[in-house]
Amino acid sequence: RKLAEGRGPSGGWGSFAQSFLIIGREGFEAILVLGAIAALLTRAGQGALLGAFYAGAWAAVAASFLTAWALEALFRISPIQREALEGLVMLAAAATLVYVSYWMFATLAAKQWNQWLRGRLGKALEGGGGWGLASVSFLAVYREGFETVLFYKALWSFAPGQGPAIAAGFAGGCAALAGFFIILRRTSLRLPLRPFFLATGALLYAMAVVYAGRAIAELQAAGWVGASATPWALSWPSLGVRPTWQTSVPQLSLLLLAAGAALKSY
Repeated sequence: RKLAEGRGPSGGWGSFAQSFLIIGREGFEAILVLGAIAALLTRAGQGALLGAFYAGAWAAVAASFLTAWALEALFRISPIQREALEGLVMLAAAATLVYVSYWMFATLAAKQWNQWLRGRLGKALEGGGGWGLASVSFLAVYREGFETVLFYKALWSFAPGQGPAIAAGFAGGCAALAGFFIILRRTSLRLPLRPFFLATGALLYAMAVVYAGRAIAELQAAGWVGASATPWALSWPSLGVRPTWQTSVPQLSLLLLAAGAALKSY
């Protein structure tokens, strides 16, 4: 199996930063949702149901790890070439990153998600509590957990020699999330969510551009996609940039979409 020079995302620090960003952003949103619903339960005098609520969240964490194991098992037993599987995972991760980024840029998305969860919370309380609340917290956390598994698998495929850096980023992100959760529970912390969502949305979109190029490059290595040379010879493997039309067109399209969205917002 080839290990092209510069395949990893700018070395150890790049892998660490992307790993930290992935778990930090996904975990941050899950904690915000759980914190908001827990506060609503407490205010409604339903604190006794918090046990079932948090049980659903922990079940989602376990399900996320199970999903990661299943995805890795698929890689081991699938008859499809590993390069092709990695390309497909990266392509799915890129598409999800684009969706999440636009979802965050809209700024209404987080509110809509919370409103939907509050609606589910109301129905759960009307229907008797326990199991309904567990399903709400499970869905809130597993949604983020599934995305996290997909992103980490793509990152791991992108930087196969950066396991320690990726693990360190994951551990650092988890530690930061634990600190944030403790502070959120003990204070009435009000966060400037708009700057956070805009900044992390931009970073995630940049990752999507890189993953799109890398995904096509992996599919080219597997022989699933052709390789037509571009008039320019620009090649920047760490950013997924290759001198082929098949890798360049998706990346350029994403950049044009971002530029169009930015112009439209002004």
